[in-house]
Amino acid sequence: MRIAFISLYDLENNAVRQLAHYLRQQGHPALEVYFKDWKNNGLVWPSHAELRNLARGLRRFGAEVIGLSLRASAYLEVCSYIIDTLREELGVPILLGGVHASLCPESSSQIADYVVRGEAEVPVTGLLDDLEAGGDGRHVPNIWATIDGTVHRNDIGELVEDLDLTSTRDFGHPDKLVVDGTMTSSRDPMLNDSIYLIMASRGCMFHCSFCYNSTLRKLFKGKGKYYRYRSVGHVIDELVAAKRQFKRLRRVRFDDEIFPPDQAWIDEFVERYPREVGLPFECFLEPRVVSEERLSGLVKAGLDVVYMGVQANDRVSKQLYDRRASNNGILETARLYHKLGIDARYQVMIDDPFTTEQDNRDLFDMLNSFPRPFRVYLFSMTVMPGTELETKLLDQGLITPDEVEGAATKTFYQYRVSLDWDRPPEQLFWAAMFVLVNKPGFSPQMLERMADSDYLRAHPRVLAQLASVSNTASMAAMVPSSIYRGEIGARVLRRFWTPGHWITA
Repeated sequence: MRIAFISLYDLENNAVRQLAHYLRQQGHPALEVYFKDWKNNGLVWPSHAELRNLARGLRRFGAEVIGLSLRASAYLEVCSYIIDTLREELGVPILLGGVHASLCPESSSQIADYVVRGEAEVPVTGLLDDLEAGGDGRHVPNIWATIDGTVHRNDIGELVEDLDLTSTRDFGHPDKLVVDGTMTSSRDPMLNDSIYLIMASRGCMFHCSFCYNSTLRKLFKGKGKYYRYRSVGHVIDELVAAKRQFKRLRRVRFDDEIFPPDQAWIDEFVERYPREVGLPFECFLEPRVVSEERLSGLVKAGLDVVYMGVQANDRVSKQLYDRRASNNGILETARLYHKLGIDARYQVMIDDPFTTEQDNRDLFDMLNSFPRPFRVYLFSMTVMPGTELETKLLDQGLITPDEVEGAATKTFYQYRVSLDWDRPPEQLFWAAMFVLVNKPGFSPQMLERMADSDYLRAHPRVLAQLASVSNTASMAAMVPSSIYRGEIGARVLRRFWTPGHWITA
């Protein structure tokens, strides 16, 4: 049975690529569709011309089922609009997957004929096999099927233990369609990139309340090991193939929630990666799994950039976000990155209703004590439906249901922090201080005096203007090296080119 998978506002979508490749192996032709790219702190609504081109491409392929991957709950409205259009144009069954479908199957069932919860390879294969045999999919595990107005809710099936069987992508396969503005293409949109994104694992070993993994882990309880990783050989083979296929390839980014911490896995990786791949790479790490011995080996293998979640100070991290890394542990890790010459990039979350003035000061003092240079990526807290964070904030009366993404669309306005956002004065003050904490020309002593300034507290917009100018200058200074490293290309510029609403870094 011929199926088309549409990735909405997500050109990098690993799930669509892996699922399409898996289904082709099972005998089901699969078209990968990449419909529009995302825009930082914005949403560009699809045009009639784009929707016509989408429908034309699906019709040309002969799609008998259309699957849509819902990137995040904020895209629910535009997803529903696209589904209505495709129903009218093609009249074939609609399947909805992705994180929102897994966590919110009820709302997903209102707009789709089939909803797949969790990992999709096995259940979608089962659904297509059943439909091809004349069934209606009402008994397929992981699938919620709406038949004649009745929703048939099936239980979750077992997790795939061996990721080597399901984690392959085929960037050169001809069944591709890219629709974005006036551009329509049959070439994979990632082939020109200089950074190769790869995931060596699925799931996460931690339980952060703001992350969908905290809920998915419960969803799959008793269904197998939730956090799994591929074999080193499978990862290396993919990267060797990528070096042949991606002509502009300069570096590798491991996009896992956390780089596999298993020591035997790391030992094999460190031995093979420099010899067989030999490209600089970057990854996400967590203070609780970092040691100097482990990190030194990765640096020798080519690690030069690390992303690490700081999120907040001790109190907020533990009580709101269920993160157990202490301020002292984070500071020790930051010093280790500096000692080993790693480009450290810290992710911080602000704008939550739980944080107090003292919490902000504690967080600032910790960041201000980090060895320079480093980067800070500021995120404005968005509450995803179905997460532990949603439950906590609703139970404490700190938010209303209308502030949860899906009902809300804060993702399109302030996911990454920009200082033009309308914040209360005290929040604006600290947002500006967090922007300045890593900027050249501002010593830790100077920043400490600014944090104590009664004038700046009374006039936070003056501070915000200073922070904006400093941020713009700092980002401009980073552009040449980022281009050289292969981190900035035409797609990145299109995504983040929002004059007057610059993100902070």
